[in-house]
Amino acid sequence: MKCEVKRLKCGVKRMNRMEDRAKMIRGLMLLVAAAVLASCSRAGDPGPAVPAPPEAGPAASADPEVPAPRFPEGGRAELARTEGGVSVLRGGTVLPAEPGTLLALGDRVRTGPEGSAEVRLGSLAAFLLLSESEAELRAARLDAGSALVEVFVASGTVLFDVRTLGGGESFVVSAPRLLSGVRGTRFLVGAGIASVTAVREGRVAVLPSGPVLERLAAAARTDGVARTALRALFALAPVVEPGRELRVDDAALARAETAYGALESYLTELPPLPLAPDFPREPWFAASLPELPAPDPRSREVLDRARAAAAGARPALAVPAAA
Repeated sequence: MKCEVKRLKCGVKRMNRMEDRAKMIRGLMLLVAAAVLASCSRAGDPGPAVPAPPEAGPAASADPEVPAPRFPEGGRAELARTEGGVSVLRGGTVLPAEPGTLLALGDRVRTGPEGSAEVRLGSLAAFLLLSESEAELRAARLDAGSALVEVFVASGTVLFDVRTLGGGESFVVSAPRLLSGVRGTRFLVGAGIASVTAVREGRVAVLPSGPVLERLAAAARTDGVARTALRALFALAPVVEPGRELRVDDAALARAETAYGALESYLTELPPLPLAPDFPREPWFAASLPELPAPDPRSREVLDRARAAAAGARPALAVPAAA
C-alpha cells in the first residue's frame, strides 16, 4: 500500500512539473503545456504524415472470424510519443508502437518498467501512460459538440488533459473500483491496491464501480428505467476538487455495491420501459442523449420512482477526498 501511495503522489508531483518537462521532450507533451489543448495548437500541427483511418463503424475483414477494427468517428486517436518499452494490443495481435500509430476502439496501450506513451484524441484530449501502466480506448467519438470518450485504466498511472467540454460532450475514465466523469480538467487516475482519482485543475465526479454497477450499465443499453437510474446516480457522484484526491478501496466499493444491489432489486419490481429501436444507441453516460420518452403518466411515474430509488443510494457513494 505504501509503495502504491508513493507512486501516485509522485504522479501528482509530475503533473505539477508538466511545463518544465514539455521543454525537455521536443514539442508539447501531453498534460504539460497549460493551454495546448484549449488553443488547439497541437491539433493544427498533425506531425508526421500518417494515413487517414478507415471509416468508423464495421468494415469488411479478410478473415470472417476476426472483426475489422473500428476507428473513432470525427477524428483520430493516435500515439503521439513513446519512450522505452511500449506496445499496442489489438485483440491477440501486438502492433508496432511508434508515433503516428492509429488506435482503434478496444486497443490497449501498455508500457514497461522504463516506458511511457502519450495518446492524442484529436483536439479533445490527450493522456500519458507512466511506466508499467495499461489503458484501453473503449469508446471514442471526436466530433466537436457531441464528443464521447471512455478510457479504461487497467493498471498503473495515467495522466489526462481534457479540454473544457460542451453541454453535449462526455469524457469518462474508468478503472477497477471507480468511474470518473470529466468536464474539462487535468487529473490522474491510478489503478492498484486502491483506485485513485487526483485532480490538478477542474472538477471530476467519481462513482465506486463494481460488478453490480456493470450489470446496471448492461441493462441500461435497452431499458429506460435502468438508464434513468444510472444517470441519476452519476448526478449524485462525489466531486473531487483541484488539489484533492479520492481513493476507492475494497471497503468503499463494498458499501457502494451493497447500495447498487438494493437499487437493482428495486428496479426489477418496476415495469421495464424498452428503448425504441430509433433511440440513439449511446452509452448511458452520454451527455448528448435526449430525454427518455415518457408519453403517459404511468411511464413518467416509473421513471420518477427510478430516480428516487437511485437517490437513496447517495449515502453509500460518499468517499472522503484527501489533499
